[in-house]
Parts: sequence; C-alpha cells; structure tokens
Amino acid sequence: VPQVMAENISIGHGPDIQVKSITVVPDLFSLPEPVKVLKSIELDGVTVAQEVFGKIPAWTKFDGAPATIAVQRIVFRNLILKFNQGPLGPLEGEVLLTNAGGVEQARLQTADGKAKLLTRPEKPDRYALQFNAKGWKLPAGPALFFNELNANGHATQNDLLVEHLAGKLYGGSVDGNASLNWQKDFRVKGELGTKQVALEKLVPLMNPEVKVSGKLDSKSAFSLRAPTAGQLMESARVNTDFNVKDGVIYNVDIAEAAKPMIKGGAKGGQTRFDEFSGHMVLDRGSYRFTNLKISSGVLAANGNVDISPRKELNGKINAEVKAGVSLLSVPLAVSGTVKDPSLRPTGA
Repeated sequence: VPQVMAENISIGHGPDIQVKSITVVPDLFSLPEPVKVLKSIELDGVTVAQEVFGKIPAWTKFDGAPATIAVQRIVFRNLILKFNQGPLGPLEGEVLLTNAGGVEQARLQTADGKAKLLTRPEKPDRYALQFNAKGWKLPAGPALFFNELNANGHATQNDLLVEHLAGKLYGGSVDGNASLNWQKDFRVKGELGTKQVALEKLVPLMNPEVKVSGKLDSKSAFSLRAPTAGQLMESARVNTDFNVKDGVIYNVDIAEAAKPMIKGGAKGGQTRFDEFSGHMVLDRGSYRFTNLKISSGVLAANGNVDISPRKELNGKINAEVKAGVSLLSVPLAVSGTVKDPSLRPTGA
C-alpha cells in the first residue's frame, strides 16, 4: 500500500510535541476529490509535554472552514506524557473518526495492557469515559497498587467528572467520586471511602516515617486548587473520619508513658489497640488529629495531636491505664517528631 513517512518531527516551543516517526496511508481514489481521505495516521515514539494540555482547547477549536482532509483512524505507540512529577507511559492507543471529523471512539492503554481508558461521544462537546485496571500501580503520587480499579464519568473541554470509582487494594476496598476543572485555574474535589484496608502496606507509601498497622475504614472529602497542575498537591485539604481495628502504633508505648515513675518521658515501644478512631484534617502539609480515641484491654486514651509540615508533633493525650484493680489516669504531652515521638506526663 502506498505510504508517506516522516521522521523526527517537532511541534511547538520547547518543543511541545516530539514524534520519532509518522506513517500516513492515503485513500488513493480520494486524491482527485475536494476532500482527501487518509485511511490511517500511525505515530510511533511520541513525547508530549505537560504544557500541551492547556493548549488543546485552542488547537481543536473549529473555525467553520470546509474540511479538505478527512482522517479515518489515528494510531499511536510508545506515547510518553511528560509531567512535572515524572513521565507517564509508555502508552498506546487508537482514535476512530467519523466522516465529519468527530471522534467516534478513542482507546488509550498502558503498553502492558494493565490499564485501559475508553471514550466515546455522549453529546456535543461531551465525552463518556470508562477506565479499567488490574494489577496496576498508580503512575503519579503515592505508588498505590490496585488489584482492581474501575471508574466511569465524562469529560468536556473545561472539566472532568468521575461519577463513580471502585477498587480493591491491600486486602480492602475503596470507592468514591471526583471532579477536575481547569477553565480558570486547576480545581479538584471529591469524596473517598475505604473499607478494611491494611495500613501496614498503605501508610509507608504516604509517609515512610509513620509505622502503624490495622484494618482501616474511613470517609474523606478532599479539595485542591492551584494555578497549575503541578502545584495541586501543595494546596491539598482533606477531612477524614477514620476507624482502625486490631492494630499497633509503633515507636511509642502510651501505657508505659503513663506510669508515674517515667519522669523524663517515654520513647520507643509500641501501643497495641483493639480500636483507634478520630478525625484528621490535612491542610497544606499540616495535619490536625482531633477526637482521637484508643482502646485495648488495659488502655483507654483520648486527645488531640498536630503534625507540622516539618513533621514535628504537638498535642495532649489523656491515658487511663488499668493497674491491678485500680485505674490510673495520666495526662500526657506529645512532642518530638513523627519518626521519634516522645510522651511525658504533664504538670497536672
């Protein structure tokens, strides 16, 4: 079949897009016609810079002029999306186009086939989205590993809505929804819930200095807003109600710290619990834990603890420890760092 090939193409400033090779297959019978038909355009080795995504609405804007070229199919291989947080890919996909030049269906997937995204027109300027993944690791942010993840929603030129998300990870499940709008600046908000997720596998991905185990149930509401996509994580605000059962808090022994003879403060050890619950607020790198409750056979504790962006601890815990037939109640001051916490009885 006659083909046209081009190599080492650069588009835009920087450049915005680089392509190692393009192969174009024309419909020879359409060449004498006013509208030339291209059966397929195949792109291999494509690199797209993050800045391109803000330019797409202007690039795809229809100017009303009659079409002179009709493309039936676009195929790309070894696609790399270059984000500030790191590259995403390699990806491969296919776009099927209508005779009028609109998208009939588009498919994007990882090279190993573990994650797939399918989109199709739902109404003018709106596309339905369906995402499915198995044995897939999140490519950006915490390296979460999903045994299974499914999501559906829709997208326009100005926003993306994930109406429902459901997945399985670390022995438990997650479900929620989210929306992203980039019309003026970048805004993200949504809700997320977990059930029976193993904290000992999840927490190190969020903060390797924190050591805690148990099964997590939680409900969270989150929001992010920033001028650029790369600044979103710095603006994160999260409100979470959590409950952890049958676990251990490492590097601190609350029962030991509550003993009267521990004058200089207690470090190290571990606190086993039957249930650990509370409310957490994450706001621009600072954590505030309130209504904390920890209970086990010999211990009942409650209090509030703050964690600064520098991982410094500050707070107070009221600990009640069973000592024989009596109950010992001691207020404890929390200090130190996340990696090296310290508990000591207060003046009270």
